[in-house]
Amino acid sequence: MIKNRRISSWHYWLINLLLVVTAVLLINGLVMPLITFKQLVFFTKTFSVLSGVKALYSEQQYLLFVIVLLFSIVIPIIKWVILLVNWNFPVSNKRLRSKVLKLSTSLARWSMLDVFAVAVFVVMMKIDLIAEVQTHRGLVIFTLAVLSLMLLTTYINYILSRTFLNRP
Repeated sequence: MIKNRRISSWHYWLINLLLVVTAVLLINGLVMPLITFKQLVFFTKTFSVLSGVKALYSEQQYLLFVIVLLFSIVIPIIKWVILLVNWNFPVSNKRLRSKVLKLSTSLARWSMLDVFAVAVFVVMMKIDLIAEVQTHRGLVIFTLAVLSLMLLTTYINYILSRTFLNRP
């Protein structure tokens, strides 16, 4: 727990609640259906981020598989874990704290690339002009998770840099 007079107890718990909400959004955004492809009358396929990654791998689309896996699954999870650890277990060493904050900020710059990776996936699957694409609630939830991660990263880094690094 953060032991500093500048951060009140309710503020500490509020950020933790937002971290939990973000985790729930992220998990649901990864497993809920994002899009459904309909081709003619015979073929209908619904994808989540996870099933889309699996489909890309099974179709030997290895470059897209790596891009979507990395930017839509791995990096958001790493960002969330860094935020959780950074907020709940602050490092007292200023140099290490500064490096962790810089890493967190660097990962935050890649935030919208998560959504871009899903968009690339949609475009790749819609190459066939006969296909109709329908989006689902999972796309909105995944986008909210990405935006929530981005905002929490900015806010937590701001608070921690002011509190522990004595920046104005």
